[in-house]
Amino acid sequence: MNKQFVRSAWRDIRQTPARFLSLVSIIFLGVAFFVGIKATAPDMKQSADAYFREMKLADITMTSMQGFSQAQINDVTNFSRVKHVAAQTVADVTFTTNGEVVRLSNFDEQAKVNQVTLIKGRFPKTDTEIVLDQSVKNEKKLAIGDQVTFHDNHQLQRSTYTIVGFIQSPVYLDETNRGASFVGNGSVAHYGMVATSNFVNRRPTTLAIQLENSITNAATYSSLYKKEVNQAKQELHAFLVNRASFANEMGDLNTLQFFTRQDVPGYSEYKQNANRIDSLATVFPTIFFLIACLISLTSVRRMVDEKRMEVGLFFALGYRPVEIIGKFLLYVGSACLIGVLSGLAVGFTLFPKIIIEAYSQVYSIRGYQLMWPINLIVLATLFAIVCTIGVAIVVLMLEVKRKPAELMRPKAPRAGQRILLEQIRPFWRRVNFHYKVMFRNLFRYKGRMWLTIIGIASCTAMILTGFGLKDSIGDIVPLQFQKIWNYQAVVTLGQEDSALFDTFAKEKGVAQLVPVDANERTVTRPGYQNQKVVVTIPKNRKQLNKVQLLQATTSNQTYTLPDEGAFVSEKLATLYHLKRGDVLSVQLIDGQYTKVRIAQIVKNYVGHALFLSSSYYQKLTGNQPIYRTGLVTFNKDFDGAAIKKLTNQWQKQQQVVNIRLMSQSKKDLAKSLGVLTLVVWILIIAAGMLAFIVLYSLNSMNVSERIRELSTMKVLGFFHHEVTLYVFRENILLALIGIGFGLFGGTFLHRFVIQTVEMDTTLFVKQMHWQSYFYAGGITFLFTLIVGGVMHLQLKKIDMLDALKANE
Repeated sequence: MNKQFVRSAWRDIRQTPARFLSLVSIIFLGVAFFVGIKATAPDMKQSADAYFREMKLADITMTSMQGFSQAQINDVTNFSRVKHVAAQTVADVTFTTNGEVVRLSNFDEQAKVNQVTLIKGRFPKTDTEIVLDQSVKNEKKLAIGDQVTFHDNHQLQRSTYTIVGFIQSPVYLDETNRGASFVGNGSVAHYGMVATSNFVNRRPTTLAIQLENSITNAATYSSLYKKEVNQAKQELHAFLVNRASFANEMGDLNTLQFFTRQDVPGYSEYKQNANRIDSLATVFPTIFFLIACLISLTSVRRMVDEKRMEVGLFFALGYRPVEIIGKFLLYVGSACLIGVLSGLAVGFTLFPKIIIEAYSQVYSIRGYQLMWPINLIVLATLFAIVCTIGVAIVVLMLEVKRKPAELMRPKAPRAGQRILLEQIRPFWRRVNFHYKVMFRNLFRYKGRMWLTIIGIASCTAMILTGFGLKDSIGDIVPLQFQKIWNYQAVVTLGQEDSALFDTFAKEKGVAQLVPVDANERTVTRPGYQNQKVVVTIPKNRKQLNKVQLLQATTSNQTYTLPDEGAFVSEKLATLYHLKRGDVLSVQLIDGQYTKVRIAQIVKNYVGHALFLSSSYYQKLTGNQPIYRTGLVTFNKDFDGAAIKKLTNQWQKQQQVVNIRLMSQSKKDLAKSLGVLTLVVWILIIAAGMLAFIVLYSLNSMNVSERIRELSTMKVLGFFHHEVTLYVFRENILLALIGIGFGLFGGTFLHRFVIQTVEMDTTLFVKQMHWQSYFYAGGITFLFTLIVGGVMHLQLKKIDMLDALKANE
């Protein structure tokens, strides 16, 4: 390219830095947000896959209360599809200080499955040493060298150990849910490792199995991996049936339990959270990028229009059209290149890193894998090129077809004309002169008017949707745990014991204890994926209303469970397109599906629920319900410490299998949903930045188009603030109109996004708080005022003489 053109392009950049940076910023924001959010979900799954491979997370886990003999371990190892087997001895104990459950396993330095990461310190070398998970270090303020003492229920040779290190295990993926236990409060809080010699019964109770490479090489969250593992599990079970070691020593193989990664607490939830991010990525980045492209398209077109006299000059000097176009493409291409490269760099690194590190507070996944998918790079780059370089080429091609003399003359100003408001005489006569000019200018430049309204409306709608998502996510926890579930604890017994429940109900501080039969069952409907549902059968159907809200989905009306018919939760009804009177197949008895008629659909936000009366259950199955679960509410003056003390006493009863405190479940759910709130804040901040750039670009374009008009006003004696208000009145009116359209459209966008982001087991709240409308409109209007202040400074610096003689 001619050196003069390169110098000319560089001079244009130096003379118009604001426009150049504005163009770069728009492309940067569009590309960064588009590729960043789109790449986050694949990065999350890839990070988990890499971590599971590194730690050799078991593909199949076998457990037996009787324990496994060496002959049985050898038989499992000899199965053709098994690569490695790690035998583990496990014991659940409790801290003497607070009664929290700690799951201890034997430390095997040679283990090739379920390896752990040493965070700090070293592994145990003697019987008196222990390593604990890092949450103990953070929550209990314990350090290396401290001693811990357990109530071991005679499972360990000693009860006191010295901490020598802190670890992290892929088996306990979910920091808030580490499985159930038959001791303590029924929930595993921490885990650790000690020497094998510490266990009273050293016979392994768990076999962690890694399958052959053909299976483990598949991506962990792929359908192929799930299919292959399930097939291998069935083949392994069939293989062991015929092995003498299992037939002779164990007798009934039904006492064996087989688990896959799907059963690891947090494994499926992590995938669902990644899918939520992916759902967001299908909506917001696309809208975001389209707005950015629309503004960059307009900016490029305006730049070419301003340089049409320069195009005519080069044309008159004998330069070819290709050379002239190349000169301008150098300017536009530089902005496009800088915007795309910086957008790709920030998008592929910053957004996924922030989100994955946030999820690492909930899930024990160390490190992260950041990928640069070539399809996203190509797609984002093509969009940027089309909206900048492509537009510049099209506009320049039209310009170079004109004669040089025509190009060197300025475009004739757009002719003024009467507007519709002028026909309304009573109104027009009362309008101030400044506002008459404002209305005429708005309708004179209709393209810019609609572009401003569309840009502001789109940004406002996205900001409102962001705040609306925050409301929808944040309201789930209080509504579910304070309104739907009115109980504070769930007590589960090994077998039905009405006398024990009566004793618990008479305890000081207990307000209500409702015995129920509650079990997780499978529901099915032709054409839909099977779902897990908690089936609840109260002993007294009228008492259920005291601990469980059974409310209509569209009103505040509450229901009492009928003698016949079932109540189903709203989310399941939505998934299966159920209505009153429909029939649903439920596996009420193992291996047998029963047709259940839907009597009513009730509100529920977390999980799927089905409620039956005892008489209806007996009619359907011919069996009596077994009331092993108690839903407990406490008096209002009974605080958390008192509740924990009482439930710890209950846990010592031999019949009590598990006690789940709803306060802990509430914290766990809030922590999990809180990470999604971070994604929403990223959306709000990015949309706000885009709104600012859109407003700044459109205002700069407005000023540059009317520079002679504004200079004339200054020559005529208008003060600086009057000249600013001359333009700013239009901006405020357009901003208010755009905000109005944005708030209206944002309501529908919020509902659409809610339906897109919702997973199968979670129902988001559809209503937004009124504050969200105020925040969304207020932020956009604040940016309008800020841009107005910047514009005022620019207008004060206008050189009137240069502007007025520019056409000469």
